[in-house]
Amino acid sequence: MLPFHLKRDAFSNSCRSISAKSSSLYAPDLQDLGKLAGGVFSLANAVNAAGDVIAGSSDSSHGSHAFRWTPGAGMIDLGVFAGSDMSIANAVNAAGDVVVGYAQSGSRGRRRAFRWTLTSALPGLGVLTGGMFSQANGVNAAGDVVVGSSDSVSGVRAFRWSLASGMINLGILAGGGDSSAYGVNATGDVVVGRSGSSGGDRAFRWTPALGMVDLGTLADGDSCAYGVNAAGNVVVGFSDVCHIERAFRWTPAAGMIDLGALDGGIASIANGVNAAGDVVVGQSESAHGARAFRWSADAGMQSVEDWLAGHGVEVSGMNTQAAYAVNAAGDVVVGRLDNGRAFVARAPAARGASCLVEA
Repeated sequence: MLPFHLKRDAFSNSCRSISAKSSSLYAPDLQDLGKLAGGVFSLANAVNAAGDVIAGSSDSSHGSHAFRWTPGAGMIDLGVFAGSDMSIANAVNAAGDVVVGYAQSGSRGRRRAFRWTLTSALPGLGVLTGGMFSQANGVNAAGDVVVGSSDSVSGVRAFRWSLASGMINLGILAGGGDSSAYGVNATGDVVVGRSGSSGGDRAFRWTPALGMVDLGTLADGDSCAYGVNAAGNVVVGFSDVCHIERAFRWTPAAGMIDLGALDGGIASIANGVNAAGDVVVGQSESAHGARAFRWSADAGMQSVEDWLAGHGVEVSGMNTQAAYAVNAAGDVVVGRLDNGRAFVARAPAARGASCLVEA
């Protein structure tokens, strides 16, 4: 079992988003993304298409706050709801101008999903009928479809929110008690996540035509889907194999395929996938402890350190722990180091160079 089971509702290892251009226009370098004033720890949950907008969370002198980072402006605090001291950014759209997540609302600290834009501060998205809390976990390329979870009169349910229809309950699998949505494709019409079922927790893929479809498991345990590619035909997450979490990549043709683990490890979780669906990132045990990984069909599963080394960069003095997101081209990976700081790793193929950036 991994020592860092991913939960979308925990600051220490919350989650992410995917997007759509190559980072090769940006010169690789070693930068410090910094932290919010008064903070010590930070976490990169999401990266946009081009790899030049990063969203996540940092502690600060005023509590844990969502941030949006760009090369020009650095790390900008996205703020909180009135009377609160906590917000978390989980996803960013392709252009990098829409960020979604959740923040505490009111004196009782209930979570409410938000959708931040360059012109709208931190507006809440509300809750499902009868609910009191919600959180946003994913956003589509245009930024006008948001997915997540909310409680309701029927229990916690996955939702799909859009500008046109508001927050819609996506339901549950047969026999299930609750569900959560974690990822959405580029056009916003394929949603993935986890639902309870008569057989246990199951990864699901939702479409308007078919509704919520069980993606099954690798073996005998639970499964959960965290990411989906732009077209909606590649899904990634984890499934239990003999009570051990294993990263998977699902396609309609091949079904659910075990991506394995890093050398010396047995457990792994896939958190994100690029636009084409041929690069997957996540976290795995290894002979050296927990490490962020990057998987591709050509290279298989590599630690981010080994991936960078293959592009001529020797990483020393820092170790990755988990990767949460990858850009559209698959050459920018963001996540967290084992010292509790955010990182971004770049290896643009067109430039033949790479870097590991610590926040």
